[in-house]
Amino acid sequence: PCFTHALVAAGYETVLAGRMHFVGEDQRHGFTKRIAPDITPVSWTVPKEKMAQERGSLMECQGVPFCLNYVGAGESPVMNYDKMVIEQVLEYLEEPHEKPQFILVGTYGPHFPYITSKEMYLKYYARWEVTRGARAAYCGLVEIMDSQIGKVKKAFEKYTERRGTEGIFGYCSDHGDTLGERRMFGKQTYYEKSAKIPFLLTGSGVPANKQIQALTSIMDIGPTICELAGTEYTFGEGRSLLPYFAGEEDGERIVVSQFVEKYKGESYASMMLRYKNYKYISYHHYENKDMLFNLKEDPKEGHNCITEKPEVVEYLKNERRKLISFDEMEKQRADHGKRAQLFIAVEKNTGINDEERWKDNPPEARGELEIADRSGKQNHEDLNI
Repeated sequence: PCFTHALVAAGYETVLAGRMHFVGEDQRHGFTKRIAPDITPVSWTVPKEKMAQERGSLMECQGVPFCLNYVGAGESPVMNYDKMVIEQVLEYLEEPHEKPQFILVGTYGPHFPYITSKEMYLKYYARWEVTRGARAAYCGLVEIMDSQIGKVKKAFEKYTERRGTEGIFGYCSDHGDTLGERRMFGKQTYYEKSAKIPFLLTGSGVPANKQIQALTSIMDIGPTICELAGTEYTFGEGRSLLPYFAGEEDGERIVVSQFVEKYKGESYASMMLRYKNYKYISYHHYENKDMLFNLKEDPKEGHNCITEKPEVVEYLKNERRKLISFDEMEKQRADHGKRAQLFIAVEKNTGINDEERWKDNPPEARGELEIADRSGKQNHEDLNI
């Protein structure tokens, strides 16, 4: 069960608007309704031909390694999709609803392709010298997204005022983007630009103008929302942050990120542990290249201090071993791939149900840009994307 199940059990209507990466027949996972479809595939078999028709030449650059093939100003599937999602949410908040509401708005921006409006692109392009096109587009997407979420926040506040009820509003991301630092683009690294995300809350029971300094995890969102809503969610490794609101921060907590990536047909497990000021990173079969950063002294993660802090390294190595073995992570990933093949086989025999996938990208948002920055068309072998 997800934390959304706990909210439903407590009497809430749980509403999903937009992107959530749910795959297969179960498109709910504790949500009682969906009011806007998903921009990502909703089936185990990706309908590549359909999506290529809908996205045009921008299809390839919505992922790696071709994210720099189209950089500039114009229309993109990301902006059109997010506009649709926000419109659906604003309409929903204009309507009366009997039950208390938990509404999750899943937008796609800021995300590849690095395309934003002409106004935003020109605003930010002048501020950068390195990978300026991609950064200008990304910053423009962030500002557009902030503006759209601001509209949702105002509509939500009016909605709760009409109902005469209290409310909580939150804003977070699922990952960042390295945006050219270390010649890297995208996510899937443990550096701060990729792994550190914003998480903001406001409303009843949330202290104003307070920044939590202690380490937290995306796993904490569910338990925190549930406790604010008057229920609880105790599964998994997340914890409610309400004690942190009162200053009871846990200085000994370790926050963990995990990833298994494919490279030349092989799987490589990796893990990052955050503890106090330290970040420890280790990759299976490459333990001789483990990294330790002191983020207080070295916020840009430029100096590997692993030989200077043997006691910290030994402690975090032992903690990593307690959590899970790299062999087990790779086995789980392999097992997941085998199980997925059964779902794919079923879809081949029964057909794909992609009713909840967004298919309405307009023709003008398929690669025709007002401003095209071709400086990003480099040899991809030279970039870690």
